[in-house]
Amino acid sequence: MLPRWLKRKREDKFSHYRRFLVLDIETVPDGEMMDSVMEEKERERYREGEFIHPAYHRVVAISVMRASGGDVEDFCSCASGDESALLMAFWRIFADSIDVDDEGGNFPVLITVNGKGFDIPVILLRSLKHAHDFGDRERKAVIHFTDMSADRFDMYHPNYGSPFTRYHIDLARDVFGHRVSLRKLAYLSGIPVKVEGKGEEVTSYFLDEDLERIARYCAEDVKVTALVFSRINRFLYGFLYGDFPSFGRIRGAEPRLVIE
Repeated sequence: MLPRWLKRKREDKFSHYRRFLVLDIETVPDGEMMDSVMEEKERERYREGEFIHPAYHRVVAISVMRASGGDVEDFCSCASGDESALLMAFWRIFADSIDVDDEGGNFPVLITVNGKGFDIPVILLRSLKHAHDFGDRERKAVIHFTDMSADRFDMYHPNYGSPFTRYHIDLARDVFGHRVSLRKLAYLSGIPVKVEGKGEEVTSYFLDEDLERIARYCAEDVKVTALVFSRINRFLYGFLYGDFPSFGRIRGAEPRLVIE
């Protein structure tokens, strides 16, 4: 049992982290961009199998589990050949997860695996490409996400752009301090994974126009990420994030697939 003073301190400090977005994306190489701007050194590294810069990754699926109050509110996995539509869908989900007033607001905590180095940079870079398609709602969501001017210490407004923000928990970086795959985390947590396929096969699925399989694959990653974090929250954090759903609640959640 924790001492009362420590328990009160934890509750005071973390009581406002009440909303969560567990996130994952799937991408394919943007051949058109690579043909236009990729430098020869980058091209050589790509041919040798090196991971290409996030800007070259075209988003083909986004899966988000939205949670609060200890329960899963929504679990949506979208796959499409229309990257702009996918990004707008994500920003609408983000907009629906915030509640802003004159004294600050309630903002979601992002939960990802290696998301600070990949998923979020890809989403922001590719949003730059499609920004002209966004409506007011999506633009306001982006501004809330990227605004680093008002509150660098996350007191009233999240500083999502900071590597030290408490509003984005990258399980690999922030919990374990080292890049680690979801597959390894799942194994260590006793969670079976990858019924739908492998990440390197997403491009093949996309070329075969098997968007449903991509959506299911992306949703599986999100569900496993949520299960891993629920285990971390219980056994490593001592329920520090009290409003994050339990293992059982997440295990029973099924994705709502949106295929376009």
